[in-house]
Amino acid sequence: MISAFQAEWVRLSDPRVRVWIPLATAVFSAVVGVAVVQLLATQGSVLGFGGIRYTAEMFSRTEGPAMLTARVVMLTGLLTASLGAFQFASGFEHGTLRTTLQRAPSRASLYVGRLLATLGFAAGLAWVAAACVLASTWLGAAYAGIDTTPWLLASGVASAFRGALCLTGAAVGFATVGALFGVILRSSLVAITVAGTVALFEGLLASLLPTSWQVLPGQVFAALARGGTEVVSFASSAVFTFLYVLVMASIAGWVFCRRDVVA
Repeated sequence: MISAFQAEWVRLSDPRVRVWIPLATAVFSAVVGVAVVQLLATQGSVLGFGGIRYTAEMFSRTEGPAMLTARVVMLTGLLTASLGAFQFASGFEHGTLRTTLQRAPSRASLYVGRLLATLGFAAGLAWVAAACVLASTWLGAAYAGIDTTPWLLASGVASAFRGALCLTGAAVGFATVGALFGVILRSSLVAITVAGTVALFEGLLASLLPTSWQVLPGQVFAALARGGTEVVSFASSAVFTFLYVLVMASIAGWVFCRRDVVA
């Protein structure tokens, strides 16, 4: 399993993955921060989850950093789900998995090593996203009327770390969804498309049936990134995220270990 993890980590060192995906995460997260600054400066508030309007005064509190990191959850989810789908589907569609399996001790060890490497990389992307959205907002704080002094207090720093950790948990969940679709569908493009379609369906269902927020995977991950909501508490979102990751990873592993591989 350790050798499989190391091999997969080397595979992730491909510039297309190691450079461009974190760069895209950084740029788009910074854009989110700039958008928040611009909206606060021109409109005085930013529309948030559940129709709540967030003002500069709310972002100026010690919990402001956590509120900001939550705003990049869908972006991070899209990128990490795409990463998970690509990492697991590419071996099937490019015909390289059979060769890899001939060198691996077992399919199970290869799967676990690949999954851990993918989830570790997804966690790193979450921290990049959190850092960039906070940095871009910090730079424009004076323009938006945000007082960042409370951010430097111990409680403010704790809020930033808590927000980053919650975003990391959500990223791991989304990456596992991508891995599951990648293993089942065996095509990166199809897996990413289906995952995006499912996310859109979840959003529509959640808007029509608010109670579904408590059980839909994507909505639960988003609630975790936000530190809990009025509909889904932090404890519930954390527990359900753990269970969803465990179940989806187990299903993907079962399919990966038992499915025929075509060269």
